[in-house]
Amino acid sequence: MASIQNSLELAMALLKTVPQYGTKEVILVYGSLTSTDPGDIHTTIESLKQEGIRVSVINLVAEIYVCKRIAEATGGDHRVVLDLDSLRAHFAAHVRPPPTPSSAKVVKAPTLVRMGFPRRIETSVPSFAFAGDQERFAAKS
Repeated sequence: MASIQNSLELAMALLKTVPQYGTKEVILVYGSLTSTDPGDIHTTIESLKQEGIRVSVINLVAEIYVCKRIAEATGGDHRVVLDLDSLRAHFAAHVRPPPTPSSAKVVKAPTLVRMGFPRRIETSVPSFAFAGDQERFAAKS
């Protein structure tokens, strides 16, 4: 039996490691008219909202109330497939990531790694260098 709640709980567990500045998105492609859930789906919806996970749903059969409710509550899109062309269009709509909302919790911005070329430093102390590909030593004084 299909379970929307189990799928969303698994997705939520996998997305917990995404940093706060990243986006957390789930696309649920659902092809059943029923869902056999082990618990209350509304608590799962609240957990998704608290974790900042955006769930979009593409229904293959018909519009299902709980799928529409999940998408609306988490800020996702809810679409129903009419034919093959609409299926392609619905998937294509999710290719571009959504803009980050201004209310997103940014705890710490990603840090950048400073890169560049090494500087040449003149020194009065003799130094040695080894060029491995040429198998020779170079000394400078």
